[in-house]
Order: sequence, then structure tokens, then C-alpha cells
Amino acid sequence: MRLVLYSCHTYEAPFLARQLSTLPLDISYKNAAISIESVENGPHTEIVSVFVNDVLDKVMLTTLANKGCRLILLRAAGYDKIDINTAAQLGINVCNVPEYSPQSIAEYALMLTLALLRKLPKTLTNMQQHQYALAGLVGQSLHGKTVGVIGTGRIGALYAQMLQPFNCTILACDPIPNALICMSNIDYVELEEIVAQADIISLHCPLTPATRHLFNKQQFVKMKSTASLINTSRGALVDSEALLAALQSKQIANYAGDVYEFEAGLYFPIPNAQQADNTLLDQLCKHDNCMMTPHCAFLTEEGLHNIAHSTFANCVRFMDDDKLVHQLTNDALNTDVYRN
Repeated sequence: MRLVLYSCHTYEAPFLARQLSTLPLDISYKNAAISIESVENGPHTEIVSVFVNDVLDKVMLTTLANKGCRLILLRAAGYDKIDINTAAQLGINVCNVPEYSPQSIAEYALMLTLALLRKLPKTLTNMQQHQYALAGLVGQSLHGKTVGVIGTGRIGALYAQMLQPFNCTILACDPIPNALICMSNIDYVELEEIVAQADIISLHCPLTPATRHLFNKQQFVKMKSTASLINTSRGALVDSEALLAALQSKQIANYAGDVYEFEAGLYFPIPNAQQADNTLLDQLCKHDNCMMTPHCAFLTEEGLHNIAHSTFANCVRFMDDDKLVHQLTNDALNTDVYRN
């Protein structure tokens, strides 16, 4: 039986090899993203593992099925680039890793929140340029702010709980209330109330047709002009062009994103591939009140270990004809509109 891992980066390969090397599998680690050519020219392969920006549409999935693929292991939580319905029709099981590093991502979201409020990006830039004056660096305290948490799955719930020692007013939004949030005395409200009232809004939901451009021109107009928006989930939750316009017109005060709507080809670059257009990203990064990082909130030793272990565990289950864990189905996907 053969396993091929695509988009396998140097920082994750040691974690994967440490666990997968114990399995009776013919394993190939490929730095390049998955492509029709690589699959067609490759050998019969039962298990394929991909990363967050690998695209598995109907054509790709059909090509994989023709090469014997019966299991796709996504080494990430996001599944918006995989046609789950077509995979099911072709008899291909798809699993993700929804819990690989919720603490790491929640901590990163909190770090971005504090960094924006205290103008850390501009402060660091000034230091690097030997500018030590404090003018323009007056920040705000997180204490007492109203924070909206959109999506209260594992990551969103942890982020909300981390805010409580700061004595924030926390408002949550999710179609399915999380018992942990309810026990923490955090109120669930409608999205419109968060948009209008929150000083800080943090996004923790997957990308679906319902959440694409959840924050757009219409939403930015409704936000406080002093509000900050944080996105550590999926880039396309935010309309990037509308975001740039909102920052330029000062409709909102700050934005921090560890994800970017057009990150494919920029973040997790493919060797020898044509460089993607980053004009819009450059314009966003030029703003002192905009902080962008390259999809690295998950990047901790704990997170990489958990991704590798989940990949290992589902390989074992597949070889033993056992029930897979974190299997993605259309029924399961439709229940978690705001969850991540």
C-alpha cells in the first residue's frame, strides 16, 4: 500500500516521518502541491495526504480515483478546496485534522488582538529605523472592551475564555451554542449586534458559501470606526478589496489577518511555480493599522505533532479497516456554519 504526501514542507516533514516511518507503507514526501500531472504520472496510490491550499476539485478527484485512491488525509482543519460530494460519489474517504492546535491558534488570535491595540507593528518598525519618539504610538487597553467572537467551536471558545481575565464584555455568535461558552456566562447574540457594538471582532469559522465575504463593504459601514477585526480562520471570510477601502477611508480602525483571501501561491509557495500577484496584499501591509502574517498561527511543535499523529492514526485505521476519525461528509459540514 502506498502513501503520497503533497505540499510537504521542511518544517513538518520530521514530525511526519517520525511517526509514519513505523508503518508498513511505501511513503513518498513531495514538496510540490498536488497536480494532475503528478498523479497521472505516478504509481497506483491508495492514500494521499494534502495541505490546506491543495485543490481537489472534480477533475483532480476523478484522476486520483483512477489511480486507486481511497483515502485523502488533509493535514489541516480547512476543507473548502475539496469537493466532498464528488469524493463521496467516487468512494474516496476524506478526513481532516480539526483539533490539531486549537490552543496555539487561540493564543495567536489573542496576541494579534493585543498587538493591534498597542500599535506593536508601528512600534517595531520605528525601533528598526532608530526612531524612538513615542508620538503616534498611543494604544488602547483590552480591559473593558466589547469583543465579538464569531464562531465558537474549539478555537473560538478558547479565545473567548482567554479574554475573560481582561474583564471584557464578550459577545458570541454561532448557530449552535457551545456548552463551554454558556457555562462561562458569555451571551450569544445575532451577528448584527456584534457588528454594531463590538470594539474588537475575531473570526473563528470555516469558509462555506454562507460565510464567504461575511465581512464586506456593507458590514464595514455598520462597524464602529474605532473597531478592530481579527481573522485567523480563512482569508475569504473577508472581502479583501472592501477591507482595503475600509482601512483607507477609516471606516474601521485596525485589521489583523493570519490568513489572506488570495494566499494560494503566496503563502506555502510552490517551488519553481509562477509567483502569484501580491499587489493587494502589499497595499494592505503598507498600513500601520494593518497586520498580516503568513498563515502561521498553527505553527507550533505541539500543532505539528498533532497533525502528524492524526495522519498516522487514520493510516492505521484505514489499513485495519477500522472506522476513520474526523471523516468529512456533507451532512457533517452543513451543521457547523460558524464553527472552527
